[in-house]
Amino acid sequence: MSKEKVCEIQRENKKAFGKFIVIMIMSTLIGAIVGMLTAKLPENSTEAIARGIMAGLHLITPYANLVIVSVGTIVVTVLFKISKQRFKTWNGEDEDEMERIDRLLSYAIYITTMIMILACFFFAAGMKVFQFVELREDAAKTIPVVCWFVSFILVLVFVTVSQRILVDFLKQINPEKKGSIYDIKFTKKWEESCDEAERLQIYKAGYKSYPVTSMTCLVLWIVCLMGSVIWDFGLMPVAMVTVVWTVLTTSYTWESMRVSKRNK
Repeated sequence: MSKEKVCEIQRENKKAFGKFIVIMIMSTLIGAIVGMLTAKLPENSTEAIARGIMAGLHLITPYANLVIVSVGTIVVTVLFKISKQRFKTWNGEDEDEMERIDRLLSYAIYITTMIMILACFFFAAGMKVFQFVELREDAAKTIPVVCWFVSFILVLVFVTVSQRILVDFLKQINPEKKGSIYDIKFTKKWEESCDEAERLQIYKAGYKSYPVTSMTCLVLWIVCLMGSVIWDFGLMPVAMVTVVWTVLTTSYTWESMRVSKRNK
């Protein structure tokens, strides 16, 4: 290694080290302030907050998925119809118009995915807030539970059907695209049918999501750690974040090494 390169590396490290120290000091101060404020709270305040959150979830959980799937159906339908209409009037040459159509369809697919994620959350919330044992004693309590369960099934049907329609329309626009959403290897087949530019876009998006997800895991780890100490969360939340973090890092590292070896 040349002397110039060594000096360049040292300069880069020296420049970044100052910012690193500032970030560490600020993080420590914020953590200390939050810890002190939490310690000064009354002993029953955390229990009151927890009861308030559970009461709110108990109120909205039975109908949340019903509202989500209703709004999602309207939005996705509008986006799909606009895309379909624009494709019918497309002159076959305007690439900007085709890009706008692809973007609308991407928005629609993104919305369906987010609906599924939110539906899973409210389904889990329902498993927590509902006292199923009490249903035998009070039949009126079964109505929210039935609404909660049926609306989750509706979300599953909506997401499956809407994503099939959207993907099939994408394949009509791009005849070279392959794969069915019912196929467990859909992602692999879809990627193989993409051209080099589309694959590069996928790889760039995947690389961008890696550091963002890693930072999110770090933040969640800190929150869960504080929760286990202050609010007695237990170690399970920390363990789950650690598992996700480990899988993310390991899969990225091994795939990077595999691709590098294949290219050589």
